[in-house]
Amino acid sequence: MKLNWVERWFVNSPFRLFLQKIVIKRFKAMMPLAPGSTMLEVGCGRGVGAKLILKEFQPSHLHIL
Repeated sequence: MKLNWVERWFVNSPFRLFLQKIVIKRFKAMMPLAPGSTMLEVGCGRGVGAKLILKEFQPSHLHIL
């Protein structure tokens, strides 16, 4: 998918990283998982969300699509 300059800026912005951190914290509060679980990340882009998932949930396996 080709992004225009506004979309590219937002995807790579510190603001988006801030939003992703909030979402990850909410997911963790809503659905606590034991370390060592298996997780799936769909649409990982540059992998920032996947890094947050690894840090917060500590899965044994993270499958990325």
